[in-house]
Amino acid sequence: MIFLGRRFAPGPAARAGLLLLLSAGMLSAAASSAWSAPDAPAPESSPFLDVNNSVSFSFVQSHLDYIEPGSTNGGTYLDYEKGDLNGGRVAFSLMRRLDVDNVYFHAEWTGTEAKVNYTGYYLGGPPYVQALGQSRATAQEYGFKLGKGFALGRSWMITPYLSLGKRYWVRVLGLGTAGSYVESYSAPYYAAGSLFQCSPLKGLVLTGDATIGRTDRPWINVALAGTGLSHASLGAAVVKKAGFEADYRVWDFVHVFAGADYTLFNFGQSAVQPTGYYEPFSRTEIFNYTAGVRLSFSAWRPMKAYD
Repeated sequence: MIFLGRRFAPGPAARAGLLLLLSAGMLSAAASSAWSAPDAPAPESSPFLDVNNSVSFSFVQSHLDYIEPGSTNGGTYLDYEKGDLNGGRVAFSLMRRLDVDNVYFHAEWTGTEAKVNYTGYYLGGPPYVQALGQSRATAQEYGFKLGKGFALGRSWMITPYLSLGKRYWVRVLGLGTAGSYVESYSAPYYAAGSLFQCSPLKGLVLTGDATIGRTDRPWINVALAGTGLSHASLGAAVVKKAGFEADYRVWDFVHVFAGADYTLFNFGQSAVQPTGYYEPFSRTEIFNYTAGVRLSFSAWRPMKAYD
């Protein structure tokens, strides 16, 4: 944050760490394959239906890297915050026939928390005085996807989708000091993307996921008197996501999986408040590493892909 040309070091800067997650899930899929005709005899279960009809719980290790890449302090950045966070993820996926084949729905929630390192500057110089310390970062993100799968033979599937989600990040700055205070960021977003899946071996499904979108009316709230940054609007900016996962069926409906994903959030600058404070442009990168267990509905067959 900048005050009449002077920077108050605690601004949104965080790099949230690598998360390691363990996922357990239950899926609902069909006795018949999702790309067969409704009246066709039930074929052998598809490996993609096994993965795309599931509920899962995972351990996550996450690495957060937040930076305000300005140079008001005479250096290369205003401040940054980085560190490793631990948490978990819960996800549910469903692919079945509605009015069309292979309608895909996915919902997930991820939560992480840890202490991370903070580096910033008290401006007003030169000389510019560096501020070092720790903060507590707590992040939650949920997202929903709706799309349609297209089978490219028995070994490939592509599933374009539209997505809505929200990331909420709370920082306790000046942790362990009398001057500690809380900043929180809300970043709703909308996006479009696609899954790319292949099954090179029996029981093994590889999934790639790519998404691009934009934040929608993001805001920051600084619980510190005199800043004026109370639910202040931040400029909408790009959101990018990419991920990879390998899933292996170990027994009946039980699968294990591991993966990694990357998210980039940009935040535009807020308006200058009457107090003189404002929130500058910032960039947040999150690297997640996951490992978990998935339970597949298709092996259980509690519901059919076709009514």
